[in-house]
Amino acid sequence: MTNTISAGLGLSVLAFLMLDFGFSNSENALFLAQKFVLAMEQIAIWR
Repeated sequence: MTNTISAGLGLSVLAFLMLDFGFSNSENALFLAQKFVLAMEQIAIWR
């Protein structure tokens, strides 16, 4: 991944989080973060 692509993805994630916090008080982002952590625990087969 190039620096340009990673910077663009990072900015888009930050923009999504700011919009989510502004419109719905970040309830959706917290829900998605919780589901992401649960999925990573199931995917973590290398431990």
